[in-house]
Amino acid sequence: MREMVIDGVVINDDSDCYVVAEIGHNHQGSLERCKELFRLARECGVQAVKLQKRDNRSLYTREMYDRSYENENSFGATYGTHREALEFGRSEYQELQRYARELGLTFFATAFDIASADFLAQLNMGAYKVASGDIRHIPLLRHVARLGKPVIVSTGGPTPVAYVVGARIVEKHFTFNRAAKGTDHPFSLEPVGLRKMVRDLRRVRSALGDGVKKVYPSEQGPILKMSKKLVAARDLPTGHVLTAEDVALKSPGDGLPPHMLDVVVGRTLLRPLKADDTIQLAALGQGEAA
Repeated sequence: MREMVIDGVVINDDSDCYVVAEIGHNHQGSLERCKELFRLARECGVQAVKLQKRDNRSLYTREMYDRSYENENSFGATYGTHREALEFGRSEYQELQRYARELGLTFFATAFDIASADFLAQLNMGAYKVASGDIRHIPLLRHVARLGKPVIVSTGGPTPVAYVVGARIVEKHFTFNRAAKGTDHPFSLEPVGLRKMVRDLRRVRSALGDGVKKVYPSEQGPILKMSKKLVAARDLPTGHVLTAEDVALKSPGDGLPPHMLDVVVGRTLLRPLKADDTIQLAALGQGEAA
């Protein structure tokens, strides 16, 4: 069985889906807004919250860092200043770690570069995330793996039905308002949506059952009404040897089931039956009368 333990929570093939609310940079550079998103995510039923960590100066070329970035989603005149405005440092991360513990949430982050992975390691993060865009970034993957903590490598954007085909960790971007300023808000879930996603993931696990085919109490009434039993097709005297034509299959199914037909055919009646009487094994001899 596959198994991973994150911050004491066991995630395996038999567990509920581990749901991560991806705050990313939807906090818009505000520590208080980020803490509010943590609180809202906890109310939605997630197990973890996550940010994104970048060492912007080393991650981007000078050309990209200095590129003009003036648009409706920009928090700075250049792409570099925009990214720096959204980036939290050590003191903010430490405060968020404290607040997450208070809420009973696991808090970790995506490391977009080796320097960011080391930054998170110094904070003793309980897990690390590698973005789908870095799934072939072997140097980063190796570096993060050497840190010795659980690593989640994203493979794209699964929906709740991914649980059916084996997904046990689902992450979804989370926001307070999908119309807010920032590129990630439009494809994020608001609290109502996240709460429903968590609910649906729990329902999927329940609907899959335990793999054992059985009749539930709620099904017993309908099954009795709809299933069939063996009854006399007509009035039959004592000593009659039953043939298939002597037996009818009728509801309710409170007698011998249809698959017992071959068992009763050829056996002798020990007492008379009227049409529609239930055929019982106790009323049958072992074979034709002598």
